[in-house]
Formats: sequence, C-alpha cells, structure tokens
Amino acid sequence: MSGCRILLIAPWWPRRALFNDLLSLLYDYPRKLPYRSDLLSQRGRLHADPAMFHLHVWPLSGNLCRRNDFLSGLQPSLLRQEGSPPEQSMMLAGNSSLIGVFEGRLIPSIPLLDVKQIFSSIFLMIRNILLAPSKDTDL
Repeated sequence: MSGCRILLIAPWWPRRALFNDLLSLLYDYPRKLPYRSDLLSQRGRLHADPAMFHLHVWPLSGNLCRRNDFLSGLQPSLLRQEGSPPEQSMMLAGNSSLIGVFEGRLIPSIPLLDVKQIFSSIFLMIRNILLAPSKDTDL
C-alpha cells in the first residue's frame, strides 16, 4: 500500500468525516471535472443534477515522501485573526480555487479541461502561427 498511487473520482464534500483523510493522501493537485449533463448515470439513467457533487479527480498515494514533496510546494495558509482558514471560495492564481487546508498548506483545485477543447486551442495557435505574415527581414 505504501507505494501505490490511485486516481479517485469523488465529490468535494469538505464537511464529510473522511475529507481530511482525502487531503492527507494527496500527491498532486485535485482536478475538478468539467460539468456535463451526461457525467453521471446509473442503470442507464442520467443523474438529474451531477453538478451538485462537485466531482474531482483526487490523485492519492500511500508514499509519505511523495505526499510531503507535494505539500512542501504548496502556499502556506494565512489564518485570519479568529484563527480560521480563508474562505473556501477564494480564488488563487488562474482558474484554480481553494478546496482545503492541510497541515497549514493551501490546497487548490485545478479544472480538468476537456481534451477536445485543449486540442482545438492548440490547433488554432498552430494555424495562427502558420498563417501569420513573416516578420523576418534580410540584414
């Protein structure tokens, strides 16, 4: 168990009893799954509101060194005067958002982008580079 790594797909439910255990096993940033109406189904029936689960991919490891390496790279938590952690809705750099604090470190969630969207963006960037007029001049 100490060397295993798994990707767990589970809700972001910070008030659940096992949430702190989930944070303690992270070895990389959790990724928020994009909202899709066909994301959850059971026995052929789609769930009416899959967004309510705030599903994430949780990269978990039994390897303490791997987990500590991840934690050491995270931003330290700045507690407010009352001693409580920052608001959970606080946005960090870019599209990430804070999902928890563990051992005094802020743990952001990063959105998991749609693969089609990523390749479409890359294709447009390459196309723009190829179609752009050359700015090279003879010296």
